[in-house]
Amino acid sequence: MSTLSRRVQVLFSEDEYDQLSALASQEHRSVGSVVRESVQRVLTPSAAVRQLALTRLLARADEDEAQPVGDWDRVKDSFERDSLRVIG
Repeated sequence: MSTLSRRVQVLFSEDEYDQLSALASQEHRSVGSVVRESVQRVLTPSAAVRQLALTRLLARADEDEAQPVGDWDRVKDSFERDSLRVIG
């Protein structure tokens, strides 16, 4: 587990805070813990995004099996650009 080292101030409406507080209380957690978990979900790619990336990678490999891979860094950069274009 990482050490918490940055403080951020976030303002919520009364209704939003009440909902966060109720959820935290129901789960016997702090509001901060609920907020951190929510942020982590946004920052972590979902299973669907990972699956899409894998599917695209495998499809690329099947396009032309006879073609040499070439320079790995160029191939990787190209794949990442293509994937970000589709995902984003």
